[in-house]
Amino acid sequence: MGNLIANACQHGSPTSPVEATADGTEPDTVVLTVHNQGEPISADVLPTIFDPLVRGPASIHERRTPGSIGLGLYIVREIATGHGGTAELTSSTDCTTATVRLPRHTKK
Repeated sequence: MGNLIANACQHGSPTSPVEATADGTEPDTVVLTVHNQGEPISADVLPTIFDPLVRGPASIHERRTPGSIGLGLYIVREIATGHGGTAELTSSTDCTTATVRLPRHTKK
């Protein structure tokens, strides 16, 4: 969640809130979402956004934290898949939503 919230704060609108939720109402899955408003991520960038060392469009580079090398979303995806879950990012005209789905592990 930390990486998703940091990305949303860094790349989202500086005048709009970042919303983070954890939803445990599904019986077998916990869904984590982080939503922010701002410049959309173009459709051609979305398929590789979780790849290591991938950076967004040049227009957001000036908002990038010094020293950032593009591993935050890659780490999110690796943690999610390592736990049997998924990570995805959608972006429209003025909002971007990261969604992580994690299976519930029951004690045996």
